Amino acid sequence: MRESRIDDQKVRNALKSKRNLLFADFSRNPSNTRLALEIRSLDDWIADLDSTPRLKTTGDSLKTNSAFN
Repeated sequence: MRESRIDDQKVRNALKSKRNLLFADFSRNPSNTRLALEIRSLDDWIADLDSTPRLKTTGDSLKTNSAFN
């Protein structure tokens, strides 16, 4: 369980880093719609990671995140 959270955080941080680099390029050239679409796609992906309920194990039973119960 803990390892999957760490992996999720690593993926999220990598996506945010890539998004920030693209946004810096986009700030210098706001007419580049390709960058805007890539940034939007990354934002959606990050939001999906944040909103997906994670399963956590308690003994042998599986419970969903308490925020969703």
